[in-house]
Amino acid sequence: MKNVFYILFGILIAVNYTLNAQSGKRYETNWESLNSAPVPSWFNEAKIGLYIFWGPYSVPAYESGSGYAEWYGAHNCNGYYRYKKYDKKFHEKNYGKDFLYEDFADQWKAELWNPDDWADLFSKSGAKYFIVVAKYHDGFCLFPTSFDARTINRDKWNSIDRGPKRDIIGNLFEACKKKDLKMGLYMSLYEWWHPLWVNHETRGKYVDEVFHPQFKELITRYKPWFIFTDGHRAATDKTFKSVELLSWLLNESPVKDYIAFNDRWGEDSSGKNGMIYNSEFGGGIGNNSHAWQEDRSFGPSFGYNRNLKITDYDTPEELIGMIVQCVARGGNVVLGVGPKADGTIPEINQERILQMGDWLKVNGEAIYGTTKWQKTEQMRKVNVSRLDSSINFNWKLTSPVPNIPKRIFDVVWEATLVPDKTDEYKFKLSAIGQSRFYLNDSLLIDRTSSGFEWLIKSDSVSIQLNKEKPYKVRVEYYRNQNRYDMKAAEVRLLWSIPGMNMEPVPGSIFYSDYKSKIHGLNAKFSADVPEVFYTKKGNSLYAICTTWPGEELVLRGVVPSTTTSISILGIGKNLKWSVKKNNLHIKVPQLTIDKLPCQYAWTFKIENFDSTM
Repeated sequence: MKNVFYILFGILIAVNYTLNAQSGKRYETNWESLNSAPVPSWFNEAKIGLYIFWGPYSVPAYESGSGYAEWYGAHNCNGYYRYKKYDKKFHEKNYGKDFLYEDFADQWKAELWNPDDWADLFSKSGAKYFIVVAKYHDGFCLFPTSFDARTINRDKWNSIDRGPKRDIIGNLFEACKKKDLKMGLYMSLYEWWHPLWVNHETRGKYVDEVFHPQFKELITRYKPWFIFTDGHRAATDKTFKSVELLSWLLNESPVKDYIAFNDRWGEDSSGKNGMIYNSEFGGGIGNNSHAWQEDRSFGPSFGYNRNLKITDYDTPEELIGMIVQCVARGGNVVLGVGPKADGTIPEINQERILQMGDWLKVNGEAIYGTTKWQKTEQMRKVNVSRLDSSINFNWKLTSPVPNIPKRIFDVVWEATLVPDKTDEYKFKLSAIGQSRFYLNDSLLIDRTSSGFEWLIKSDSVSIQLNKEKPYKVRVEYYRNQNRYDMKAAEVRLLWSIPGMNMEPVPGSIFYSDYKSKIHGLNAKFSADVPEVFYTKKGNSLYAICTTWPGEELVLRGVVPSTTTSISILGIGKNLKWSVKKNNLHIKVPQLTIDKLPCQYAWTFKIENFDSTM
């Protein structure tokens, strides 16, 4: 009888659970209701993800600058897209004028691809979720689909009928399940070359007959943990019928209880509507209380770009610093990996993945499942002075000292300019960043406008200069962090006279000290550099130092409780500490390099912390 009671009791609990689940909130087809959906708990716990960009664009694997190689089709061939300003010489030289982007799909063989190798590598990264591109803006489907996969030039535009002839998404999902990895999907809202999208009159038909059915097909078949839509600038969320689709996702889909999704559902939704706001190559959204993630790559492109140099990639220190910064500010980080067309992952990507994993093995406690503390970071001012021969600055070639970060700094050049002939001189200031040019304290070029003008700046002014007359020159350059911060900092002061091409103003006419006839320009670099980032979990505060603090670490304005204990993750030994004028002073052990728990960014764990701030 007792056993029967327990059986009946268990049945009642199960029925009650089922009824509660079925009576859960239903979301209406409007943003107010959809935006009320809670962020699933796994998302904050995970913190770190990887982003896989692989497709026909991996065959040419080229971008002439430091942009996105996955945009190859729009930039270099198939000239019916709006970006006609891009140089197509590379494509025509190597593939021919008549070679269409679609032809790359048949050259994409993935002959060395082993999804189990990828899953094994990803499992060592420390990342807890992975987003793989199922369909990019080129419209190529990395999965079998029943819904009109074609371009204006080709049909059967998918990886089953062309190229690898495999279900890329299905194969990868199966491999990652073996490693207990959470998988997500990226899907473009629109397609560059789908006939129904190219024709503005049939875009509604594209949404109804291609986008929505494929979206539901992907979700139902693969059951992802995250869905990342993109291409939001192409039309409004009303055009894409985004609220209708999200209503299905949250009410009817098989992933409704655990799915997370981003904010790119139309040109008017980014940063306004959606569960997870996105920051792209920007270092994060900062103090926004809404859930967010930073999307970036180890280099300046998500897709594989053969044209990059080693200096285009983040160093391990820069990579870890960016991860820590985003997590301290309350966000997640998803890092792009661009495999080669043959299915192998570039060695530098593999190296960064393993270096990140090694660091997280020691410091993951300060990352996974943490929240933003009331103070995200502690800054210090860094100033560096040096003598430059000219204003022809490029971070990769003429960077200052390592103490100045490449993404956020200011520099001022001052000198006396003495021309060797009288003439009409045209000065031009070219920069990636904001800049100003002064002559005799008069502002002649001002390139500090707000907005996107700073992306690639150039401006000029003409002025009469007299032979051997001294002129006071001042150039200011401001490198502010932004979504294009993978571009190398660059500023050049150029000049010309009638009959002469523009060239850098030569160092022979600059004097840092005119009276003493010392050539050059006085350069003063300055930056506010974060030296400590904070994260919080339970009653523990974590102080992550981007540089080794020396004999003593001073955390300004941090006052722990009397029962606090402090240690370094990976070492564990309790450290001596004291409080002086509301600052926490921690005695740092002097370790040899072989005793350090990791090579960069060290975490001080402050247990039983109770701030009185």
